[in-house]
Amino acid sequence: MFDMDGVIVNTSRIHSEAFNQVFSEYGIDFDYNIWKGSSTKEVVFGVFKDTSLSLGELEELITKKQNLALLNLKSATLEDLFFEEAIESLLNFAQVFNLGLCTSAGKSSVEQILKVGGLNDVFDFVITSNDVSKSKPNPEIYAEGAKRFGVPTDECLVIEDSRNGLISARLAGCQSIHFGDKNEQYLASLPFFNDLISAASYSDLRRLLL
Repeated sequence: MFDMDGVIVNTSRIHSEAFNQVFSEYGIDFDYNIWKGSSTKEVVFGVFKDTSLSLGELEELITKKQNLALLNLKSATLEDLFFEEAIESLLNFAQVFNLGLCTSAGKSSVEQILKVGGLNDVFDFVITSNDVSKSKPNPEIYAEGAKRFGVPTDECLVIEDSRNGLISARLAGCQSIHFGDKNEQYLASLPFFNDLISAASYSDLRRLLL
């Protein structure tokens, strides 16, 4: 099971800019890295948990952020979005493994990215933030993925970049590989850090899996 943002595509800048644009009118200094791997809904509700904004106002902020991010995604090129060798590697993996996509992104953003990358037929299933009630680090999304595969969670391997995503996979009982630099500070506090296997690139990931 693959996460999307930070693993298949590099959309952190797009999401960070959209959040900052929405939050700027409230004078909020927003650090996207803290919330990486969380859904837009969870971010908005978390950032404004101690404010007097109504449910309707919070939902408007969620919609505004999602629309801004989607607008930027639609103007991005394949080269802007996808990590080097990501598409080729996924096509190779699909010949060997059953693949699932489990992402905290919204359905509309996911559909746009899969369309741009020509990946609509690569995954056996796609689970977005619209399909689960609790986002990462809650294990719901990966537990649901294992159900869709029809296998126990300990027979599933998760590819994740974020701390929240790795915790989600671990709590679900899945095996995991961290995609990225293992020296990132946000990983050091993970209780299973010493057991963490990392792949810094798709070349590394292919060497591990194929």
